[in-house]
Amino acid sequence: FDVYKAGFWNQGPVLLQTLNILEGVDLKAMGANSADYLHQVHEAIKLAYDDRNAYLGDPAFAQVPIAGLLSKPYAATRRALIGPKAFLEHRPGDPYAFDSSVKPPAQRYVPHSQGQKGSNTSGDTTCVDVVDKDGNLFSATPSSGWLLGGAFIAGETGVPLSNRMQVFDLDPLSPNVLAGGKRPRTTLTPTIILKDGKPFLAISTPGGDSQDQQILNVLLNLMDFDMDLQAAIEAPRINSDHPHSSFDSHESVPGQLEIESRVPTSIMDDLRARGHLLRV
Repeated sequence: FDVYKAGFWNQGPVLLQTLNILEGVDLKAMGANSADYLHQVHEAIKLAYDDRNAYLGDPAFAQVPIAGLLSKPYAATRRALIGPKAFLEHRPGDPYAFDSSVKPPAQRYVPHSQGQKGSNTSGDTTCVDVVDKDGNLFSATPSSGWLLGGAFIAGETGVPLSNRMQVFDLDPLSPNVLAGGKRPRTTLTPTIILKDGKPFLAISTPGGDSQDQQILNVLLNLMDFDMDLQAAIEAPRINSDHPHSSFDSHESVPGQLEIESRVPTSIMDDLRARGHLLRV
């Protein structure tokens, strides 16, 4: 399988990095939604998102070590951090050591929450995935921020102005720090999958920081467990609250795993024993 993501200033590399980390783990032998499987997947998600928050920003303004973040040797160093117990702190790595084209900054940015949490009205993002009769794939994730809480309209055009600037950081060390003319890192991650070099799947989803996580849930069901597409979508899913939120004050709940109640209680108890903080 080959996975293609849109825009490397956004969240796009997160799914690719997570897949690289999991590439060295025999997930199929563990079994779909087993405790071993969910533990490995959650730890990989946390590691990839910790790197997202530390290193991704508009490459026209920031030196982003993309080659390092997406290298297989770097993924191996991240994979080696996954132990029998869940980690409950943020652990960004050092991709600069695997990317000679980018000079590391004199002082590294450490992701953190910023300011007091404000109000948030959800309900906006959607997704469009299309395949035509010739097998061409199209994937898009239209989103302007949030319309339901009130939006500014550009004159009489009917075009709502985005509030995605809330995704910027205000810490000057951040590669995603607010600057004029700069694109904020976004959570929008339309995805195209090829299998043996041929069009296989167009996939995307709403959901902010959970977008790549939900795509990951489905792709692993397809790739590792050979589920058909409907079963892969309908199977129980997980979602990590560990990453610093892209929105508002950039808060996080380190180590917290959202998990569906359809997952057996015995599996949940096993995950709790490994240190995962479950939100059912």
